[in-house]
Order: sequence, then C-alpha cells, then structure tokens
Amino acid sequence: MLEKFQERPPPSTDGSLTVVLLEPRTSQQFPAPDEPVQMDQLGMEFLPPVLLATVGQPVHFHNGEDILHNVRVYNIDTRETAFNISTPIGGTYEHYFDTAGTYRVACDIHPQMGASVVIAATPYATVAERNGRFTLDNVSPGQYTATIQAGPDRLQRSVTINADTTELDLTDN
Repeated sequence: MLEKFQERPPPSTDGSLTVVLLEPRTSQQFPAPDEPVQMDQLGMEFLPPVLLATVGQPVHFHNGEDILHNVRVYNIDTRETAFNISTPIGGTYEHYFDTAGTYRVACDIHPQMGASVVIAATPYATVAERNGRFTLDNVSPGQYTATIQAGPDRLQRSVTINADTTELDLTDN
C-alpha cells in the first residue's frame, strides 16, 4: 500500500477534488476493468464530481432525475468533444474512452451542472481525501511519473517506488 499523509496537495483554484496518478516511465499495458463506473445526474448535479476510469473501461452516465438532461464531454487539453448526448429520464449512456486525459462534463440544459472524468492509462490512480491523504494498492516497484491534479492545477514529480515503499511525499518542497 502506498500512502501520503504529510501535507496537502496543491490547492485547486475551482474547488475540485485532487486526483493522484502514477504512470510507469517504461511502456506497460494494463487491461481495462470490465466493471463499469458510473456518473449520475441527481439533484441537478453530476455525482461524483470527479470520476476515475481506465482507458477502455465502460463509463455509464445515468439520469436519475425526472427531467431531461444532456451530457456533453470534452477533453480539457485539446477541447475536442468526446460526445454530446441527451439523457432521458431514467436513461443511461455507456461510453468507452480510448484516450487518457481529463474530461469536462457539462449539461447544456442546466449550465450550473459540471464535473470531471479522469481517464487513466494506469490502474494507479485515485481521488485524494480533502486533507491530501491517498492510498494506492499493489503498486509495482519501479520508476514513475506522479501527477497531482486539482482542477486546472497540475504538479508532476519523478518518483521511485521500492518494494518497501509505504509513503510518498508529493508536496512542493
């Protein structure tokens, strides 16, 4: 188990949750999980506000309300639209992302609704607790690039994980 608890990650400028990713510096292929993850439209919000998935993993967008919504998703770096689809009452749309990155989720019908989907090319990804603490299980020893992302703010560090590594301090010292 890899855990960080000493200080908080960089503050988000928009109140977003912090995502931590470890990407191996050597090319590795990771199978996509078959189990879908889901983002709900409920209470005029997207829940969870930050959703993690792996490249190729099914992602469900579900309308749990009694009103029509839509889901417009675009890559925050390229601004390329992944899809824009209506989600009828009780409806679910399934999508498979084939490119890693952070995607903005919006409902054009209700502009106050917004969220993020982070698509990772690695299984070593998590959303940190509000105090900055995070846990990643079963991280293989090796060289990694650690990315800490809070909203539009990103911090990257080169890290080495050894067989006995249990803590990782990713603060900006």
